[in-house]
Amino acid sequence: MKSVVIASLIALSATAAHASQMDVHCTTGDAVISAELNVEGRNVTGTVDASGAGVDFKAPASGSYIFYPAGSYYKFDELEVIEFWATSGKNSVAFKSVRGEKGSYQQTLLVNKHTVEGTCVVSKE
Repeated sequence: MKSVVIASLIALSATAAHASQMDVHCTTGDAVISAELNVEGRNVTGTVDASGAGVDFKAPASGSYIFYPAGSYYKFDELEVIEFWATSGKNSVAFKSVRGEKGSYQQTLLVNKHTVEGTCVVSKE
């Protein structure tokens, strides 16, 4: 049990050290979604600006961030999960990015509760 607690504390301190601000920029067909996010521990807050193809709003974002350094979740690889969502009236945007074992990477973007194809770039400071 002690190892789980220690790993969690290490992960929380690594989370704060690895990402305090993130920008996510997604382009999909006719829509552009940009998010300016602040990460405090595992909590994500910020602003999402979405325009085009059935969405046109700027709203507060909520979400979560998880980071486990190599060796604490997978034996050799880091695990990083970024997710956020924002709603305004009937419009909504949700994003989830998972980077895991052997560098695998998966991103999901929902616009108005529908999965959309697009390209998303995550930058961290």
